[in-house]
Amino acid sequence: MALQPRISASFGRSAYALPGWLTPLLFVLLGVYGALLGAGQGLLTLALLAVLGSGLQAANAVKNLTNAATNLVAAILLMVRADIPWALCAGIAVGGVAGGLLGARVARRLPDRVLRGAVVGIGLGTAVWAFVAW
Repeated sequence: MALQPRISASFGRSAYALPGWLTPLLFVLLGVYGALLGAGQGLLTLALLAVLGSGLQAANAVKNLTNAATNLVAAILLMVRADIPWALCAGIAVGGVAGGLLGARVARRLPDRVLRGAVVGIGLGTAVWAFVAW
């Protein structure tokens, strides 16, 4: 993610042509991964969209929509199959929606370079925290 602009410039293109069947397959696999684990789904989605040539702002919007759809499907499946602590879920849902709306509003106003730096910084910080905590 951090090096994508330089790598694209060195190859003289900003997008890669994938076989027509491969792009949907990659998104399906990413959706399955996101529904099962969720960790890093946003960063992986941004990376895939960047490889496909999406600008960072558009990729961020598409990432939010696809990840929301994935999480909605996973939540519906859990509602059917598991005993859910609804009070806890309500708090998480309110925080997630508020954070998503605020984050989208802030991200739209940031230049690509700043947004890319924030994504990389948060991703690395989260990875270090997870490595130390687990």
